[in-house]
Amino acid sequence: MSTFCSTLQQLDLSRYDHAIVFIRHSSCYPPDDTELEAFRQVVHNRLGYENILFGTAVENNECEQIKVMLLLNKAA
Repeated sequence: MSTFCSTLQQLDLSRYDHAIVFIRHSSCYPPDDTELEAFRQVVHNRLGYENILFGTAVENNECEQIKVMLLLNKAA
């Protein structure tokens, strides 16, 4: 998830005002609640949007990597 936070620093976030953050992780290596909450807080602080939705999916594999997808939107 730290790579995701580094990528956020490179984006021009002023063009957007809504976000969806989707987190996928293995059932064998789930992140703990403290780690997820800290990540959510970092995302909120960095994006600065009021409308941020978070979703999580658990995959049945043995991959230790956590995958994060960010969808940005600008309200019309």
